[in-house]
Amino acid sequence: MKALLERIRARLTTGLTWAVAWAPVGLIVGGNSQTPDEFPLDELSLPPFGGLGALGGVLLGGILLT
Repeated sequence: MKALLERIRARLTTGLTWAVAWAPVGLIVGGNSQTPDEFPLDELSLPPFGGLGALGGVLLGGILLT
């Protein structure tokens, strides 16, 4: 059980490290309102968008745990 918790903690730490590292890039790319929309995306409300993110995380985590 302890080994499983350590693996989960390690993956969460890695995810948070990547989030902190890439946040400035997201702010630069997404925060520039002077450029036209180069990437037209379908509009999603927060619950479906969050659900898709959670599903992707669970699937990716399941792949990495096996």
